[in-house]
Order: sequence, then C-alpha cells, then structure tokens
Amino acid sequence: MTRGAFRALVVASSLILLTAAPARAGEPVTEAVVVVVRGVSFSDAIQVPRLRQLASQQPTLAEPSGAALLVPQEPLDEQLERLVRSPVGDQVVVVEHGGSVGTVGATIGRATDDIQTEFVVVVGAAPSPAMSERKDAILPLVVGLSGNRWGSGNPRALTSDSTRRVGVVSSLDLVPTIEDALSFSPSLPGSPVEETDEGAPIALHQRYLQMRRLSVPVQAAAWAGVLIAGLLLAALMFLRARRPDRVPDAVVGRFRWLGLAVVPLVVGMYAAGHLSTLTYATVVPFLAVVTIVGTAALVPLARRGAFAPIAALGAGVLVLALVEAALGWSAALTPLVGGSQLDGGRFFGMPNVLIGVVIGAGGYAATRLSIRWGATVLVGAILLVGLPWTGANIGAAVAGSAALGLWVVLRLRGRLDLRGLAIVAGVTIAGTALLLAIHRFAPGTPTHGTRFAEGSLGGPLDVVADRLEVGFELLLASPAAWIPAVGPVVLAVLAARPTRSIAPAFWAEPLLRCLVLTLALTGVVAYVVEDSGAGASGMFFALGLGALFYVSLPLAGSQDRASP
Repeated sequence: MTRGAFRALVVASSLILLTAAPARAGEPVTEAVVVVVRGVSFSDAIQVPRLRQLASQQPTLAEPSGAALLVPQEPLDEQLERLVRSPVGDQVVVVEHGGSVGTVGATIGRATDDIQTEFVVVVGAAPSPAMSERKDAILPLVVGLSGNRWGSGNPRALTSDSTRRVGVVSSLDLVPTIEDALSFSPSLPGSPVEETDEGAPIALHQRYLQMRRLSVPVQAAAWAGVLIAGLLLAALMFLRARRPDRVPDAVVGRFRWLGLAVVPLVVGMYAAGHLSTLTYATVVPFLAVVTIVGTAALVPLARRGAFAPIAALGAGVLVLALVEAALGWSAALTPLVGGSQLDGGRFFGMPNVLIGVVIGAGGYAATRLSIRWGATVLVGAILLVGLPWTGANIGAAVAGSAALGLWVVLRLRGRLDLRGLAIVAGVTIAGTALLLAIHRFAPGTPTHGTRFAEGSLGGPLDVVADRLEVGFELLLASPAAWIPAVGPVVLAVLAARPTRSIAPAFWAEPLLRCLVLTLALTGVVAYVVEDSGAGASGMFFALGLGALFYVSLPLAGSQDRASP
C-alpha cells in the first residue's frame, strides 16, 4: 500500500467514526433519564462496567461525564419530587432500578433505547442496612450521555460550586444539574455538577469509611484523656492551695504541661485527615508523636516567663492554620476531631470545630505582645477564618470580632462594665459587617456569607434562633456535650470570682484573667452564632482552662488573696 493510499484510508476511517458518534455541538439534549438505585454504595456502583463507561466519556462533550460522592444534605426523594415539579419535569424520565447493582446497566439500556443523546443520571437514593451498619452515608452519582460509546479507561471525578471539592457533590445539585443539561437556568438551590481531570474518588471513599470507623473511638479516648487530665489538675490545684507541702514543685513542673497538651492533641486529630490511610496502626502513633513532640517543644521556653510557652503555642497554631488555608482545609474531608465535610455541614473553608483553636491561638499569641500588636494578631486571625478565600466561616469571624473587642477592653480597662460591653458589641458588629460586605461584593463563587448578606438565609434573629435550636438538639442527643457547652460560662464565672486556688495567679499575672475571660466569653458567643453548638464553643473552654491550669498551678497557695 502506498503512502497516499494509507492516508486516504485513515481519513475515511476517521470520517466514518465521527459520523457514527452522536453530534454533540449541534444537537442539544432534550431529555434526561434519572435511574434511581437504592442500597448501593459508591465503591460498588463504580465497579459496574456500564457506569464506568458512563463516567469516563470524552471530556469534550457539552454535558458533564463522571462520578462523585453524593452527600445527602436533603433526602433524595424530596429532590426527585422537586425535579418532577420543576420547569423541566416533562422532559425527565425517572426510573426506579429494582434489581442488583450488577443489572443497573440493563436498566439504563432499556430506558434509553429510543433516543441516543439522552442525559443519564444514576443516583443513589438511600443506603442499605449494611451501609448504615458500617456508617456509610455517602451515595453514588454517575452522569453521562446515553449515546456515547467512547467511554474507556478510568472514570473522572465530578465537582460543583456547592462543595468546591473534587469528587464530592451535594444532593441539592441534582435538580440544577439536570436543568442545566436541558438548557434551563437552575431554579433551586445548588449548583450544576462539572467534570474534572482527576480520577473518580474511589480512594477518598475508602478513607471516608476508615474515618467513620475510627472517629468515635479516637474521639472518646481523646476526650476521656482530656477529662482525666483536667480532673487531675483541678485536684492538684486544690491540694496545692491548702497543703502546699503535699504537692512538691517537681510534681507541679511535670503535670502543669497537661494544660497545654490538649492543643497539639486536637491539632493532630484534625491533621490526621491528611493521612493516606486511617487505621489504628497509623493514627495512634501519629497522634502520640504530635501531642508529645508538640508539648515537649514548649518546655525550654518556660524559663522565659509564664506566657512564653503559651504565646509560642498560639503562634505555631496560627502558622499551621495559614498553611492549611493555603491547602484549602483539605484535612477537613476526613478528620478525626469531628466535623467532616463529607457529613455535609460545611464543604469548604474552616470547619466549626477549629474555631476555638484558631481564634484561641490568636489570644495565646497576643499574651507576649503589646495591646496594639496583640490586636493586630487577632485581626489577622479574624481575616484568616472569615475571608471567602481562606476560612469562609462567618460564625468564626463573629466570634473572632468579639474576642478582639474583649481583649482590647480588658487590656485597656481591666474590667468589663456596661461601657466595655458596648465597645465589645460595636467591635463585633463592625467586624461582622466588614466580612459580610467582602463576601457579598468580592468576586468569585458565592459562599454561606454571601447568601446571608443577600438575605437568602433569613434575618440575623432567625439565624440565631435556628443555631440555638440546632445546638439544643445536639445537647439532647449527646449528654456529654453539656460539658463544653456549659464550660465557658463556668470559666467566665471563675475568672470574675476566682477561688482561693486561682486568685494568687490572677494577682501575680493579671494578663491571665484577661486571657481566660476573653476565651470564655468568646466561647459563649461561638455557641450562639454557630449551629454546631458545643462543637464550636468547646475549644474556647479547653484553651482557656488549659492556660488557667498551666499558669495557676505553680502559684496556687503562694498568697492568701481572694482576688487580684
């Protein structure tokens, strides 16, 4: 065969193939088929050949093709009802797949025999009992075109503006996705899904299941250890204040560090979300190393003053938070500290469980600075947690603004009277208004703050009432949550009316009272403005109490003064 004949054969073959393939540019999709599967996990669904083909079609198509973990923010049955009532309802066929996952391909084939360019959506509607037993609440979503047979290789991941996470979408995205594919503007909350160049989130789903298996035992062990350490330190302070000879300085010097060790422990529980696998063999050594090394690194600083280790710990946490913000808070997908973004509470930005850690770290770092520079550090922490490009957490910005006002007032005036409270309220309102304005008018994808500023989430009083209702429901569901919920109030009372064991420390180190009262009252604010309730306020309580133990224990019983 001559070279010219070979070229002619290649061109002819290409034309035949292109003609056989569905013409996407000039033939808009006019119908959609939604195949509903129940009791099927993502890992099982993505192994079905027809679904893998559907999720790995050529990326040049107008409609997306790929697979994702679907987080059921709202029940899928409700979304399907809304889909039927939407403007595209008469262009959508909903098919219930009643067989095993292996026969879903046949269901797709029967539903798409007549039209070769239908937009196909395969969506999980409910977990099976086996999935629920292994705590798998994630459902599968696979989309593509029925007439395209070019899918091969590895399926691609989907994403959406609702989640901003590769391989993760929300159930609220189902209706907007179908409306967008049928050339209608989305009429409901949510965002159309988009395909990415990355592979389907098979590994992320496996890590999610590992996280769900380990999170409760790890959290229970960690908080039990923190509770035991707190009770031990409280007992030592009580004995030290009444019988100093019974608690020698050597014992105090060792056990006081337990007050600060909770911060490295919590940071480690969050950072464990970066581990490629979450098993006891990987998690336990990781947490032990982070907690021990993170605490031991502070010990040489004790000779520089009572607040030198506290300030260094706060600065270190702020640096780590800045790095995590640059990484998109990616560890929040599968953390062991709680608040996984795959649970659907917050898909992007800083999780609520870290509010007290980051804002509290700002207060820690400010203890070795002047009032002006300390306030500057707190402003930086507020921007870190609140800006739409970093933390995107309006509740954290509100709490941080309150912490800034409290810190400045207590440092300048030494007390918190009505005038001081008015100043704190003014700073809180001004800081919140500034962050809301940035979220409202800054370019980029809308955030929770954007929708709040636009009024789509309701008025401020409605939001606060909703937060308090959710927080109270969490308290009823978990009695142990009462400790971090009520703890900030008790800590504030202790700061205002110190006991005999605490008073000497407040007299010798007036800055301690300022720090403890700031963190305690900020924890109360965080509980009110965040829907996670005790989850948002707990770390303010932990950091405030930890600093109180660390500074007060050596001074307990050294002076017989009731108040500073």
